[in-house]
Amino acid sequence: MFSWPPAITMSASPAMIALAASMTAFRPEPQTLLIVMPGTAAGSPALINA
Repeated sequence: MFSWPPAITMSASPAMIALAASMTAFRPEPQTLLIVMPGTAAGSPALINA
């Protein structure tokens, strides 16, 4: 048997829908957070290659 209550459907205002869409549009994609950038141009290179 299922023990949780059924989902409640709530209608959102058009302004809230637009706000949620714009917040989602400006969120970075997960793939962009994993981009590897080259090391620093100034300073010394690492002593051991990782």
